[in-house]
Amino acid sequence: MIEKIKKLFLIDPKYTGAVLFGSQLNSPKPDSDTDIVLFTTESVFTHKIHKIEDAVFDIFEMSLEQAFEMLRAREPLWLSAFSTGQNVTDAEPITLLLKTAKQIKQIYRPMLAPDQLTRLTYTLESCYQKLSCNQQDRYFYLIYSNDFINIVKKCLFYIAGVPPCAIKQQMNILTTDFGETSIAIKAFLLQTDIGKKQQLINSIYKNVRTLLPDITYPIIIQS
Repeated sequence: MIEKIKKLFLIDPKYTGAVLFGSQLNSPKPDSDTDIVLFTTESVFTHKIHKIEDAVFDIFEMSLEQAFEMLRAREPLWLSAFSTGQNVTDAEPITLLLKTAKQIKQIYRPMLAPDQLTRLTYTLESCYQKLSCNQQDRYFYLIYSNDFINIVKKCLFYIAGVPPCAIKQQMNILTTDFGETSIAIKAFLLQTDIGKKQQLINSIYKNVRTLLPDITYPIIIQS
């Protein structure tokens, strides 16, 4: 794959290097797309999907300066991508970028300002109420279920200080690392009966909500 990336993309002189990341590194499958960051001398961030020879390439273009700025901002996607990615060309500045990402990830703990934590807690409560009120509507219940599990994941990962990681790893952590709550989450994801799903939701919500602070109103959404 490294040689293919070089042949397809790095022949263009505007690219100074590349990083391969994602499933092609960890668990490649024939139908998996290939995630690549192409570094340019221009500070213009782009995200494109290419299909070449029946292979799908998910390509991000950015400058090295932008990449380092994303690390400084502790952007979860890029902390994960650069801490696990592979330098395609062995360019020294890119090696430094990946090394920096690994160092940050080792000591990283997600931090939320008080107002952000309040909004997170409120969103958890709101999702739970929507689920509880829509048990008779299977379509909306399943939509709200996805929202609820995502916000539960955010809450638990914040509390436990889980560093940024790939989606598959996130789900493994969510369904294994939080004791009874993880068991309930896994059962909820596999359950098809709405009544039984709601019983599991009640348990999950109770366990997670007790870990979060009380909400102080008014909640500032934007100022």
